[in-house]
Amino acid sequence: MDDYKISSKPIANKDSIVTGPQWRFTLINDMVLRYEWAEDGVFEDRPSTFALNREFPTPKFTVSDEDDQLEIRADSFHVTYNKKRFDRYGLVISFTNKNTLWGADWRYGETVQNLGGTARTLDGVNGRCELEQGILSRAGYSVLDDSESMLLDPSTGFAAPRRSGDRIDGYLFSYGYDYKGAMRSFFAISGKQPVLPRWALGNWWSRYYPYTDDEYLKLMDKFEAEKVPLSVAVIDMDWHQVHGDHIPHAGWTGYTWNKELFKDPKAFTKALHDKKLKVTLNDHPHGGVYHHEDQYEDMAKDLGHDTSAKAPILFNPADPKFMHSYLNTLHRSLEKDGCDFWWIDWQQGPYSRVRGLDPLWLLNHYHFLDHQKQNGEDKAIIFSRFGGPGSHRYPVGFSGDSIMTWESLEFQPEFTATASNIGYGWWSHDIGGHMGGYRDDELATRWVQYGVFSPIMRLHSQMGLFTSKEPWLYRSEFAEAMKTFLRFRHRLVPYLYAANLDSAYRDDPVVQPLYWKFPTRDEAYGKPNQYFFGSQLVVAPVVKPRDKRTNHGAVDVWVPPGRHVDIFTGTVYDGDRDMRMFRSIKSLPVLAREGAIVPLDANLSPRNGGDNPEHMEVIVVVGENGEFTLVDEGSAEQGMGSDSTHFEYVQDKGQLKFRPEGRAWTIKFISITEIPDNFKVFKRNEFSDVDLDVKTNVEDYPSVPGLVVEIPSNSSEPGDVVICLGDDPQLSIIDPLKRIQDLILDYQMDMWTKGKLWGVVKASQPTQLGKWGKLNSNIVTFFPSRLIMTTRLRNANPCDGCALRRVKCEQGKPCYECLLRGIECTALRTRKKRGPKGGVRTTTKDKVERFQESIKNNQSCTSQSVTPLPSYRIPLPEYQRILTISKRLATSIWIVINPEHLLTKISENSEDYESHALAAALCAATIAQLRLPEHAGPLNTTSSLQFAAECLQLRELYDYRESYTLDSPLIPFFMHVYHSNGNKLRTAGLFLREAVTQVQLLQLGYPETYAHLSTSEQSLRLRIYWLVLITERTYSAQHGLQAVLQVIDVFPDIQDDMADERRMQAFVSLTRLFAYLESNLTTFSSNQQPLERQKLVSYQAALCLDSHDHAAREAQRVDLFVTRQWIRLILWEYTARHFAMSCYPDDEAFSLFLPVKIGHKMLSLFSMVTNAAIKTHGYGIELKVFRLADTMLDIIACTPVSAHGNGMLVGAGDVLYSLQHVLHSVGGKDSGFLHKIQNRMSQLELTTGSWPYLALSEAGEVVEEIEDDNEL
Repeated sequence: MDDYKISSKPIANKDSIVTGPQWRFTLINDMVLRYEWAEDGVFEDRPSTFALNREFPTPKFTVSDEDDQLEIRADSFHVTYNKKRFDRYGLVISFTNKNTLWGADWRYGETVQNLGGTARTLDGVNGRCELEQGILSRAGYSVLDDSESMLLDPSTGFAAPRRSGDRIDGYLFSYGYDYKGAMRSFFAISGKQPVLPRWALGNWWSRYYPYTDDEYLKLMDKFEAEKVPLSVAVIDMDWHQVHGDHIPHAGWTGYTWNKELFKDPKAFTKALHDKKLKVTLNDHPHGGVYHHEDQYEDMAKDLGHDTSAKAPILFNPADPKFMHSYLNTLHRSLEKDGCDFWWIDWQQGPYSRVRGLDPLWLLNHYHFLDHQKQNGEDKAIIFSRFGGPGSHRYPVGFSGDSIMTWESLEFQPEFTATASNIGYGWWSHDIGGHMGGYRDDELATRWVQYGVFSPIMRLHSQMGLFTSKEPWLYRSEFAEAMKTFLRFRHRLVPYLYAANLDSAYRDDPVVQPLYWKFPTRDEAYGKPNQYFFGSQLVVAPVVKPRDKRTNHGAVDVWVPPGRHVDIFTGTVYDGDRDMRMFRSIKSLPVLAREGAIVPLDANLSPRNGGDNPEHMEVIVVVGENGEFTLVDEGSAEQGMGSDSTHFEYVQDKGQLKFRPEGRAWTIKFISITEIPDNFKVFKRNEFSDVDLDVKTNVEDYPSVPGLVVEIPSNSSEPGDVVICLGDDPQLSIIDPLKRIQDLILDYQMDMWTKGKLWGVVKASQPTQLGKWGKLNSNIVTFFPSRLIMTTRLRNANPCDGCALRRVKCEQGKPCYECLLRGIECTALRTRKKRGPKGGVRTTTKDKVERFQESIKNNQSCTSQSVTPLPSYRIPLPEYQRILTISKRLATSIWIVINPEHLLTKISENSEDYESHALAAALCAATIAQLRLPEHAGPLNTTSSLQFAAECLQLRELYDYRESYTLDSPLIPFFMHVYHSNGNKLRTAGLFLREAVTQVQLLQLGYPETYAHLSTSEQSLRLRIYWLVLITERTYSAQHGLQAVLQVIDVFPDIQDDMADERRMQAFVSLTRLFAYLESNLTTFSSNQQPLERQKLVSYQAALCLDSHDHAAREAQRVDLFVTRQWIRLILWEYTARHFAMSCYPDDEAFSLFLPVKIGHKMLSLFSMVTNAAIKTHGYGIELKVFRLADTMLDIIACTPVSAHGNGMLVGAGDVLYSLQHVLHSVGGKDSGFLHKIQNRMSQLELTTGSWPYLALSEAGEVVEEIEDDNEL
């Protein structure tokens, strides 16, 4: 196999290697460390299936080598090794804080939190499946174990197994947030993705069905007649002989044409080639070659095989002679018949006759090299399954026989995007599904839409009578949508071919998860089905059924920072926002950012094959600078060539420049809806500018709105074409009225409601949402969330009302917020460009002054103290709005009250003052705790201050000092929560004391109180008691006060009607934690006897066990974990006061530096949960984080400066910086805790990293999410 050698540089630079008798470390580059263990001292320098290249410039590093300790210090990691066989105690790698999320350690053998790679197959998978590991991890580092992979012998070109014995071969990647840098390192080591031939980017037709040659050609004619272009004809296994008495096996393997179906194979393949179609044949090679095959004798001669007994030639890919004959004799004859490339359908597992040689790897590797040898480097392709790291070198991937269900479709976008994390960029799925499932025309259409925006678009089905995927077999609505998108796939080929080159030359796969570009944004991880498609587009496929009333499918989308335009609708979206988008069956969200340039074939019905178009259409989105290089096939060397066209758009000049050689061009500036006054087009050469005679027009709805410029192909003057739109052009404001009319027309609902909807849309005056009360109960769902949210066609600037309230402006007519409150909306002010027009706009300060004037009679809105309201009756809908939020987000932390039941009580009895007071206190606490926006404005919005004032006034209307009910302690408790979050800690303490007193008066602290109560009555009282006790303990510990309530040995029942079992289990676990703290702190004798020391060690170890916490809901899991760490800190403080402490971090309970380790653990948790789960706890989590940070500052202040860098305080500064960021995110910039920590860090002159640990978004996001969902 000498002629099948792959280029490689497997031997590392000797200056990059640190070696010993049985171990070796190689610093591949600044990010990657190779670690090896060999019991016999013989290390591996041959290329593996993963690692072809190890020879790179030596990075900077230092080595400290002592008798039993080796240390290697590089820029991004620090290796500590005891020179024994690798284990978690002997090989430890620490990371700098700049390169990992929390400066963690990796110990050999530990699994690393990973963002996933891909899987070998989706055969029979209905929905999700487990993914193998990829290179990327939110931890900032990852490990790839290469110990079992196959090797390639450079001398023979053939595969080789690894040596026997005890061996370890691994690669550690350390990259922090530089995900793209990590993947560049991966491709540098493992080899680049190859350039695919252009025709592979079009539509493929595939079906497991015994077509005859005439049937297949007539089917291709039908596709042409329907104007649905194709580029690849896939012939499944029935091309070869399958059935018959002369076939001595099951028929899956075969290499002889079935002449009953294909009378003249060469004529058949020639007819397909004449139609500009490439041909691939299915091959299941496992069965070997039997005597009935045409190539049996020739192959037997190659191998010296005895044919006298007609014995089969068994499949043996581990034999070089067999593989050579398999490729050059068996397959070559069929390639001469017209097979352009092979579909290698290996399904028989990873084992061959030689241990360590995977048949799938051997097939992929040698088939691809063989095709490369026959066709050239940029024309090679195979079609096979994923074999593991390194498989990206052998595209295209066949993902297997998927199930025809919505669950399968829903997983495929994530599956495809995540595969890029292991470099695997060219998956081909069975679009529409292969088997099982059900017939659903909408599902098939949505699957086709996804397929068009996936790496390879291949329609596929099995031979069942009712499963075929020809578009015209579906109902007309869906058939037309399918055909439109299949045509669009071929229109995309110019764009895709450029992405193909970027994939090969710039290590940018065609499909990338959002977090590749936005690794610090939680939102980028929360939308796994949304992805970058090439360099210019963001795609969010619709993967769930549509609403049967609105006929629209929904998809949750994070619009990345910067404005974006949907290329199918012209809708303009402000960036950096979560939203739900709705699309009819004719569309899906495909967003182009400002500055995007997207080339398309201008032919709306392209031809087969995907050849270079004669007429190009180029979509341009103004707003930011942009550039794009279009490359025709045949000039792909280094991604550029003589047939390339470079586009450059300069925003401040409004100029697009390119050189239009040899074809006609249509340039479409989408969402530009008028021809600018100073618009002009000219050719610029070295001598002068020559005006061009071009056609221009403005397209409007139902087309995608935009300015269209037609440049003919007969423009023979040399030079660049320059299109000038004038200085700093902006996207237009588009009136959505016509589109809304069509949306309502399509709604499946009663005509009376439709008429009312249309009246609201057309009304120029603001509409009170309350007036809709008599409409159909679905109106609130239909109009705000399905109509307005689909028609916010311009939201670059909020309306005045939303700007003043500091909430998201959803930009309808009027916007949702203004519609809800019945106030005048300025959302659709006309602005051609950035900046004020028609005079200076009123400043925000003026608006605030006018607004304050309008509410001057309501002093409670602006007062800083709680004073009685003129009327204590806050509107019931306001209670409903906040209590709904409280039920959804706060029940997990205040598990003593059911907001829904409370709302019913105050709705049914307006004179129940105590229930109203409790509701007001709960609303005030909810707004303050969750940091909801303070809507201190229109009369039907209420601030936490107003709710608190109403609570106090209501309490005066009944004799609350003498009336003791179970609600009595809850009212001051929630007032305590409200004031704690407002930084009024003395007032909060007074309310807490009142709650404690009420609990005592109710005798809830006595076990005998519960003796004769029912289980539900016991549980409610115990929950109240323990909640007040926990709050009192936390407050007292912070302020050095004596606690009053005593821990009792009675706990709430897990089975409770008020909350589900998970919530109750978590709450009971929390109560037991405080009982544990109380019992342990009272048992010590404060001496230094070994028994007491052992107790402290065991207590600290027990608090590290959190296995049961994972069953809790996320917000409660955060509470449990943080509370455990807080209790550990309190125990440590007790230990520090009464025992001698150690300066060694590993001494745990007695280490002076345990708080630093606790800080790492706390931040580790914060990185793995949502922001809402952290922020939900408000002041409580602020207090605990502050105490940890304050204690760490005490340690640093008492530690000599010389000790700060010796390992004991490694990362402490960055942990503090991160904790400071948490305090800011939870408590806001005015947090008293935050200011204290900032002042102390300044005094200590602490230096920290240059980036924040957590990217927690601004306060208020929780309520905005709920209001977007319209949960009022």
